[in-house]
Amino acid sequence: MQTPKGFIDAIPHEGSQLKYCACPGPNELPTINFSSNHDALLEKASKTCLLFSTMRDIPKNYQVTMMYNEDEKTTKEFFEERGLVRGDVGTKEHPSFRKKNAEPVAF
Repeated sequence: MQTPKGFIDAIPHEGSQLKYCACPGPNELPTINFSSNHDALLEKASKTCLLFSTMRDIPKNYQVTMMYNEDEKTTKEFFEERGLVRGDVGTKEHPSFRKKNAEPVAF
């Protein structure tokens, strides 16, 4: 993840939220976002962090999802620039919150 103080590479850190958090699909809602003081602990150091907060209660076994860019439009561009198809990530065992206008999902 790019920050004003450089990149945060979550890959080598087991349990990192950034490493395992899926991007909600076109019919789904994010469950976390940057907190209002997201960069309070951000430093130019070998290890640093950003702060997140939940946007809604997340029931047990639900997906924890966050946008991979600033909003729907820039997230769509993020996937298109990389030649990736953005799809819904919820499953029967681990559902995601759906947008109000989304079609019901049939697993």
